[in-house]
Amino acid sequence: VEIAVSYQEAGGGAIKGFVADGAKGIVTSGTGAGGISREMSAARKEAIEKGVVFVTTTRTGSGSVYGGGGGIISGDNLSPQQARVLLQLSLSFTDDFNTIKGWFATYGTPEV
Repeated sequence: VEIAVSYQEAGGGAIKGFVADGAKGIVTSGTGAGGISREMSAARKEAIEKGVVFVTTTRTGSGSVYGGGGGIISGDNLSPQQARVLLQLSLSFTDDFNTIKGWFATYGTPEV
């Protein structure tokens, strides 16, 4: 499981490289409420079609990331590093998206 950091006009090469290297899951560390660049979003869409599981988080230091649709799991209040560990643990047990999403909803929502 890898972490891809987004910034203004970030390219999609990191995500494409992680997928080419065999990543089963990628955590995106976005701006604001977890937003990523257009190029990263396009690369993420291609990766999801190949079965890669994505968790979206924010790199701002605080704040929730809500929602999560289209094959993307919300990291809620988890830091990118925390989301990576939970995704690693989840993928060690299953590759079923809905199961992993349920675990993030149950165990990935820390009290703040």
